[in-house]
Parts: sequence; C-alpha cells; structure tokens
Amino acid sequence: MEEKNKFVQWMNSLPSRSCIVMAAAGIYLIYLGRNLVSDVMKSGGSENIGFGIAGGAFILVGIFMAVVGGRGILRYGKKQKEAAEEAKREEEAKKEEPPKKMSISERASLAGRIEDENPEEQTEEK
Repeated sequence: MEEKNKFVQWMNSLPSRSCIVMAAAGIYLIYLGRNLVSDVMKSGGSENIGFGIAGGAFILVGIFMAVVGGRGILRYGKKQKEAAEEAKREEEAKKEEPPKKMSISERASLAGRIEDENPEEQTEEK
C-alpha cells in the first residue's frame, strides 16, 4: 500500500514535459521491440533468440512508459482545467458581490474616529 502511495506521489510531481517525453520514449521502445521481434521471426534461426527476448522486453517496458506518460499528461490536463474553473468561480464571486455602501451615520462615525486619531494635524492647521 505504501509503495502505491509513493508511486502516486511521484506521478503527481512529474511536470507535463517529462510525461510527454516518457510517453514518446515508450512509443519508440514499442516500435523498436516490434522491429526486433519481426526480424527474429523472419530469420528463423535459433541463434537470434536473445534478440527476440530483448525485443519482447522493449515492448513491455515501452507499454509501461507509454501508459505512465499518458496518465501523467491526462492528470496534468485535468489539473489545468480545475485551476481554470476555480479561477473562473473566484472571478464570478467577486463580480456578484456588490460593493458595500456606507450609510450617513457610518461615514460620520468614521470621520469622527479619524479626527480623534489625528488631533495634532488639526491644531497645526488652525
């Protein structure tokens, strides 16, 4: 269970460029593995069995890398979409909130507090 959590944390920390490169490398490994296996099958000799096994390993590693990279790309796209939606919701919330209007009594009390805080400036002006 801990290993799965570590893998998920590692996947979430990958930037999108790394995921794109990983997916591309996986696709290339699949291509190379398929070519190796097909060449071994065409030659029909038993002396090239090592190349066939290597081709199969390339295919398996390539599939893993392509899947992990693809999932990372999709996860990054999902994060970007959620961030855009969150920003849009915040923007709408700011627009919906009407500006608070002060009543005459609130303005008078505010002016009184300002006068109380700055009595020195008033005496200098007189």
